[in-house]
Amino acid sequence: MNRTLFIVTFAFFLTLSSGYENRYRRSALPSNSNRKWDKYQDADGKFVIPYVIGDNYTDSDRNLLVEQMGKIEKNTCVKFKPRNNEEDYAVIFNGLGDGCNSAVGRPGGKTTVYLESSPRGSCNSAVGRPGGKTTVYLESSPRGSCFKQRTLMRFLLHVVGIFGEQMREDRNKYIRVHRENIQAGYEYGFARILSSDASTYDLPYDYLSITHYPKDAYAKPGTITIETLDPTYQDLIGQVDEPSVYDYKKVCLMYKCGKCIGVETSSL
Repeated sequence: MNRTLFIVTFAFFLTLSSGYENRYRRSALPSNSNRKWDKYQDADGKFVIPYVIGDNYTDSDRNLLVEQMGKIEKNTCVKFKPRNNEEDYAVIFNGLGDGCNSAVGRPGGKTTVYLESSPRGSCNSAVGRPGGKTTVYLESSPRGSCFKQRTLMRFLLHVVGIFGEQMREDRNKYIRVHRENIQAGYEYGFARILSSDASTYDLPYDYLSITHYPKDAYAKPGTITIETLDPTYQDLIGQVDEPSVYDYKKVCLMYKCGKCIGVETSSL
């Protein structure tokens, strides 16, 4: 499959192509979004994202993925749980050539998550719950891999409903995007979200968000695509291996969690 990728989730079609800007790839979903995973809750009140992991992953891949899921459950009121017969669920699939892709949020029905595990793998995701089956592309093969802790967590947060930090509406106060250096076909990842489409939850711009692109994301050889206006962060963006406090807070505010990172929400 080439870079013009179609993610099909039953009747939901998300096209990622040159110059494409989809409102659901721009920032965090609003708290009233119908793409949140708020359809299922467990006895403790946690919102449940049912999932299925494909058969063609190694035990090491599976363990690393489940470990990242556990961090989200520990620090927010959202949890990933193996699917029983839920109508809306995420399928994490090793496409062996499809790279790493996912819908953001809950499209509705089956959502497929492609997570490639090979030296070459590339990664994409839509945000939230499109509804039904949601597909997340995480490839695992000798050619490329999405199975790095940082990448897995970033795509799991996309499934939950979080977008790349560099897409915030106010990002021009904090970074400069060098569009002339972006490889053709990757412009969509540098779109700027409007406040009418998503929410920042009044949280400060987070250079250390695990969802932030690195300085050379999708850059032409020898160039950079993102320049931080505070030079202190130039070599730090896109390099963290754990979600920031603000990453977790954004999830907690979106889902109106009673506790966040182990603290009562009212105390944050």
